[in-house]
Amino acid sequence: MIPEDGRGFSIKPYISLSKVRDIIQQFYGLKAIDLEELNSYDDRNFRFSVYEDGEQSTKSYRKRLYLLKISAYLPEKCESVLSLHNGIMIHLWTQGISCQQPLASVNNKLVESIELPQFQSMDLTVGEPHRTHTMRLFTFVQGQMWSSLTPLETESYWHMGAFLARLHRHLKQHLNSWTKPILEPAWSLINAPNALDYVDFVVDEDHRKLARNVLQTFRDNYANKLRITNWVPGMEDKDFPI
Repeated sequence: MIPEDGRGFSIKPYISLSKVRDIIQQFYGLKAIDLEELNSYDDRNFRFSVYEDGEQSTKSYRKRLYLLKISAYLPEKCESVLSLHNGIMIHLWTQGISCQQPLASVNNKLVESIELPQFQSMDLTVGEPHRTHTMRLFTFVQGQMWSSLTPLETESYWHMGAFLARLHRHLKQHLNSWTKPILEPAWSLINAPNALDYVDFVVDEDHRKLARNVLQTFRDNYANKLRITNWVPGMEDKDFPI
């Protein structure tokens, strides 16, 4: 998207590493070391470490790893969705599932809001366009990609099945504890058929017909099955006694 002034627009947050370091100190009271950005799509994810005792010991010291996630810009509020996500991770952690833990800021918030420039070439100064992004801090969980396990042994598949069964059970338990209505955000896959309202803007006739056919088929045959409340029956962890 190109705005009227000709500058490129992106929903990805515009922020420098030095500014990230300042934000970590300001919002979380942590002195970040080994700060680096991880691959991401529209969000910005920064991994960093801190010394456990606050300072490097001359003898021995340990580091804790964290992940700062600054979400892509969305014109609609998404704090409720992020809070839902945080609640799921907290529940899984308390049930013994290894996952990231959301951490509170110095303001005792799990979801913070920050103002960042709207364009990459700008600073956050008075009078310049800016926008609000949400931000969260997590513990960082070291792991290994499933695709890197070569050769894949039968035991690996068994352990993966056992883990997925436990995950499925605890997610269902957490779902049953929700008392508030679950709203489907605009970017949920179930809302993909809403794009039918814009198909006529596709210039190429063949592409327009293809898009309409795909979206209508998806709407008629699959969309309702993807509601958050429609959990697809999965395997039971009783089949995996661990």
